[in-house]
Amino acid sequence: MSYDMLVSSVVRASQRGNVHGYLYALNTETKDKRIVLQYDDSSIDFAGRAAERGLRGICEWDGKYIAASNNKLFIFNQDFEVEKQFEHPYFAHIHEICIQGDSLYVTSTGFDLIMALEMPSFTFRKGWYFVKENDAMVMKIAADDSVELEAKDQFHINNVYVGEDNKVYFGGVGLEHLYCIDTDDILSSSEKLRRGTHNLQPFGDGIIANSTQENCVRFWNHDGSPKKVVRLPNLSIESDKDTDEKVARANFNRGLAISPDQQFIYLGSSPSSVFKVQVETGEIVDKYELSDDMRNSVHGILLLA
Repeated sequence: MSYDMLVSSVVRASQRGNVHGYLYALNTETKDKRIVLQYDDSSIDFAGRAAERGLRGICEWDGKYIAASNNKLFIFNQDFEVEKQFEHPYFAHIHEICIQGDSLYVTSTGFDLIMALEMPSFTFRKGWYFVKENDAMVMKIAADDSVELEAKDQFHINNVYVGEDNKVYFGGVGLEHLYCIDTDDILSSSEKLRRGTHNLQPFGDGIIANSTQENCVRFWNHDGSPKKVVRLPNLSIESDKDTDEKVARANFNRGLAISPDQQFIYLGSSPSSVFKVQVETGEIVDKYELSDDMRNSVHGILLLA
C-alpha cells in the first residue's frame, strides 16, 4: 500500500500510561490508513488538557520524514521505521516545523523561540526569540545555543513558514499579525489580522490561517483586508456531550497543507479528520476520517511527493 499523506495528532486529556498522540499514514484515494506511531511517553507533563501530549509538526527532508513531539524529533525512513531521535535543550512545547533547503526550522513555543538547525547533523545554526518589553514584542537573536533562555510562552508562537527567499514567517495564538524575519534579521509584520490562529502563513497573493476559535479557515489580502472564509462542518456527535469543552471539543481545526498547484488545501479538525477544500470555490470536496475520539485532534499534515 502506498501513502500520500502523513497526519499527526494530540489526544487531549489522555492520562499517564495511555497513548496521547498518533502519526497516521493515509492513502487519500482509497482512504486506507495506517498507524505509524502510537506515542505513549509517560515522562511528559500531563497537567492541563494538551500540555506536552502528542505529536505535532511534520516535514520531509531527503527521503526522510520528521515528526515532532513536545521535546524531540523522530526521524523515519520511507518504510515509516524510526531511525533516529533528536533532542535539544531548547526544545519545549514544539509546534510546527518547516524545511527549506538544508535547514530545519522549529517553533519551540515554550521558549517563544524559532530555531534553525542544519541538516543532516541537526546542528544549531541560529535562533530568534521574543520577549515582552513595555508591552511590545521584541526580537532577540541567539547566535549559538549557549544563550540562557527563560521559559515563558508569552506569545504562543505555533507556526513557522520559510519560502524560497529564505524569509521566516511566523504567527501564533497570542499574536494578531503575520510576522516576517528577512535575511538581514529585520522583523516586520502584516496589518492586523486576528488572534487565535494556527498555521498562519503567506498563501498566493495573500495570507491564510486556521482561525481555530471560529472553526474556520480565513484568507486575507496582503493589506489585511478579508478575502474569504471557509467554515468546516460540525463533527459533534451525541456522545460528545459527556466531555467538558474545557478538556476537549469537536471541530478544533488545526493543521494545514497546500497542494503544489495551490488549488486545494487540506485542513485538520477533531475528532481527527482532514478536509480537502477547493480554494477557488471554498467547497469541501473530500473528507478523511482517522478517529472518532473527540479528544483526538489533528496537529500536523504533510503531503507526500
